[in-house]
Amino acid sequence: MQLTIRDALKTSALAGASVVAGQDRLDNVIESISVMEVAEPGIARWVIKNQMYITAFYAIKDNVEMQKVVIRTLANCGCCGLVVCHIDLWIKEMDPEIIDLCNEYHFPLIIAKPESSYIEILTPIINELNKEDQTIPASNDYFNIRADFLDLIINEDDMNNVFKKVSRKEKRKISYYDIYCEKIYSDKSPTQVEYESTYLKEHFNDVIDACSPKGFTIIEMGEKKLLISLIRSQKNFFGFIVLSSGSNYVNKTTLDLLNQLSVSCKLLFSRRDKMLDVKEKYLQEYLGDLLVWNFPSEEVAVKRGREAGLDIARKNTIILININLLQTIMKSGEKRETADYIKTVILPYLTKVLYQYDHDNNVTFRSDTVIVFLASNDNALDLQEISNKIMVLFHREQISSVSLGISNYFDNVRDIPNAYNQAFQAAILGREHYGENKIVFYKDVWFLHKLRIIREEQQALEMCKCLLTPLKDYDAAHHSDLTESLFQLLAFNGNVSTVAQKLYVHRNTMLQRKNKIIEIYGYSPFEMPHLLNFLMAMEICS
Repeated sequence: MQLTIRDALKTSALAGASVVAGQDRLDNVIESISVMEVAEPGIARWVIKNQMYITAFYAIKDNVEMQKVVIRTLANCGCCGLVVCHIDLWIKEMDPEIIDLCNEYHFPLIIAKPESSYIEILTPIINELNKEDQTIPASNDYFNIRADFLDLIINEDDMNNVFKKVSRKEKRKISYYDIYCEKIYSDKSPTQVEYESTYLKEHFNDVIDACSPKGFTIIEMGEKKLLISLIRSQKNFFGFIVLSSGSNYVNKTTLDLLNQLSVSCKLLFSRRDKMLDVKEKYLQEYLGDLLVWNFPSEEVAVKRGREAGLDIARKNTIILININLLQTIMKSGEKRETADYIKTVILPYLTKVLYQYDHDNNVTFRSDTVIVFLASNDNALDLQEISNKIMVLFHREQISSVSLGISNYFDNVRDIPNAYNQAFQAAILGREHYGENKIVFYKDVWFLHKLRIIREEQQALEMCKCLLTPLKDYDAAHHSDLTESLFQLLAFNGNVSTVAQKLYVHRNTMLQRKNKIIEIYGYSPFEMPHLLNFLMAMEICS
């Protein structure tokens, strides 16, 4: 007996789901089921006929035209139907044009209940497929997972508990490492974990190559033989499983265990990633509200922060780490990988570094910046020392260009938006005026920040124009460049030799220009009090 969409709608997670289009094709046969994580025209390369797909359309939630492209591609490739999850989280409602298009293609479109998760929809359908036909050509092997492993994955909220119970069931010590070779879980000794992690990092490509033919390899680490297996699906690489091995031969029992562990990890990590995506979106929405103070009261702000995993109640300092490197990377894939590495690897290290100073520190990643919220009792934290350690950490992790900005202390959570702006200005203006990889306190750029604000005032621009008009008029009449020469001399403290070298002119030529500027004004712009006026004008006009 074949499983149809009509049958699937009777399963627990899809019971109560709404069929909003393609009702005349509910007898379409489901031969496999998968999550559609990518939403772009290229999906035609891997769409499988008679496969049901589950998606949240997150990547294209605001792009109805791209949703249409995806629908047409799925229908044309013989996909049997599409289930849309989290309709209240990402897409508030399906666009009528999408429903009309699905009806035109006689393509079943199902809206799952808002509380239904991917795994809750996948599991019963996979079990039904497995029960009905052992030879169904599914695009993944989730339905092959052992029932006891599957129960653990579904019923345990804590991923570490799943790993721990699996190890106890199998009476074997097992380590799991992510794609950065950092420990996810291990019941081995810290020394052994460090040894395995270091080996994987140093021999990453060799291990991947050795595992590629069969999915696993046996290597010798010192006196021990270790069995390393890849955790991967058709499209994703999740990390490594490491078991102890008594020989160079892998028997069927161990091979079956590796397959079970790998499939379990794929399902577990997929669920984790979806949960993390939802949590991350909630956190980013909260940060967006926090940095502009979009709350009716302080109590609401603190409560929402704790729900998002950010406790702002006692915080009184912000350090902003601007990742300059991310702004120089042009390839989107490389930029995304670098950002993922910072979030996945560096931020946990950073939290540990900060813990020795403030047990209640919070570290968040937003766009191309890391925001550190600190609580300093009586403003006693050595922020310079903390910032030095942050800089060392990022450089150690090969993030070669960062700028640190440090806010003033603040007393009230309502001051967080202002403190964030202070830290941001310190990092950005500090980079511009002091260079990259510098630690800058807001007090060091306060006047520069105020000058930037003045720059927006029409009266300030008019005064700068008035002050510089004599030079600009001279330049226009004589085709000279005294205005630029003035700015360069101001920037380099009137050093004629340095500016001459920068502008590729002889020192005597630059000296003549300097004297000409003094002659035009009738006083020296390079001496106080005139110097202050021209420095401000240079900053406002630059």
